[in-house]
Amino acid sequence: MSGKDLDTWMRALAPAIKDNPLIHRAWVYGSRVKGTALSASDLDVALELIDDEAVCDWIDRSHVWVGALQEAIGSWPKLHVEVVSFETDERVGPAVRDHGVLIFRRMAER
Repeated sequence: MSGKDLDTWMRALAPAIKDNPLIHRAWVYGSRVKGTALSASDLDVALELIDDEAVCDWIDRSHVWVGALQEAIGSWPKLHVEVVSFETDERVGPAVRDHGVLIFRRMAER
């Protein structure tokens, strides 16, 4: 896996993430970002949602959200998508802080 692949995947994911108005910020993180991925490794994506209602939508429709993101990059690598709350998350949040790469941030509407 090369950095070029990661850049390509990040560019492909950004528009699909932007199309979902419930996503505030998104990062890629994990072994593909750290350069320790194996050929079968997934691509880890963390989503910070706009509010608690968005989290409820994620719970009900995560398969639709993940499907749209997977379609954006193709069938490989498989995506591993998590919703992150920096106030309470003890696993994904620290990894995102440590080595996550921000790929999308929704700007506030005026």
